Amino acid sequence: MAAEVGHKSAPYTLDSPQSANRSYYDPPRHKGGLFAPVEVLVAENERGPGATITYVLPSSLIVIEENPPLLEAAKALDEKLNALIAKATS
Repeated sequence: MAAEVGHKSAPYTLDSPQSANRSYYDPPRHKGGLFAPVEVLVAENERGPGATITYVLPSSLIVIEENPPLLEAAKALDEKLNALIAKATS
């Protein structure tokens, strides 16, 4: 359930089987699956046209222990998310 923020907002869950990395979902070695797929919040600006997109970089949530292969995969997901947000806002 979304909290009332005084203007329209919508949470979105972004998931793609093609870009999913098996290590995100491979417990107990990797606990990062809790934070995959990625979520973003799109909120209408309170004053004026447009919207604000809020998200947390996946690598900051997925990699919670020393794990170079998982960090590499999560950083690649960061890049894809940043590119998607840039395309959506241009």
